[in-house]
Amino acid sequence: TGQYGAVVASLLRMTGDLILSSAIMVLLIANSPFAFLLMFFLISTAVLVYEKRYSRKLRELGEQSGKYAGLLIRGVNEGLSGIKEIRILGKEKHFHRLVHEGAYKGGRVQIKQQAIKSIPRLMLEFVMIVFIVGLAVGSLLMELDTSKLAPIYALFAIAGVRLIPIATSFTASTNQIRYGRYATSVISRDINELSNDQNFSETSHENYKNKDDGFAVLSVKNVNYRYPN
Repeated sequence: TGQYGAVVASLLRMTGDLILSSAIMVLLIANSPFAFLLMFFLISTAVLVYEKRYSRKLRELGEQSGKYAGLLIRGVNEGLSGIKEIRILGKEKHFHRLVHEGAYKGGRVQIKQQAIKSIPRLMLEFVMIVFIVGLAVGSLLMELDTSKLAPIYALFAIAGVRLIPIATSFTASTNQIRYGRYATSVISRDINELSNDQNFSETSHENYKNKDDGFAVLSVKNVNYRYPN
């Protein structure tokens, strides 16, 4: 449920970032269309490279995180619920292994996810520095009047200070959606199954009331389960 809430918050954050970034981009286009197109090309290239490299990896990490979290919860719940029987059977190691595996491997997945999440900010800052320096060097090589271009440099530099956090937040939000995709799909599936089970139960109850009492005996034989060592 935590990842589900994070996905919803990411969608709302993305909407606000899109509105603000659109207003800033309109201002930049009105002042210098060529410089804006150059900046847009550099940022888009960097984002596409990042998306191609890490989008699938984030989905895989999200699925692994959901499975390890389920393993951890299962070990804790089953271990505490049946602690007396577990001690009698001597199967403490099995549940300790479940909890350890879920916590350890889940923690490693979180570390990888946080490392990937930190890449966009550093990458976009580098791109903006390259853009500003390249714009200045190009102006000098073409022997343009730098005094007239100074306000444009300042405008793009200030816009970059605001656009970088927006782009970073937008990328982080899309990453969170990919990362939480598995957990969200599991919750959605469970809700649908619960709804179907309730409908089936009501239907079965109605059908049972309309039938004669022909049920006599229910027997279960040769049912057993053994915890692994």
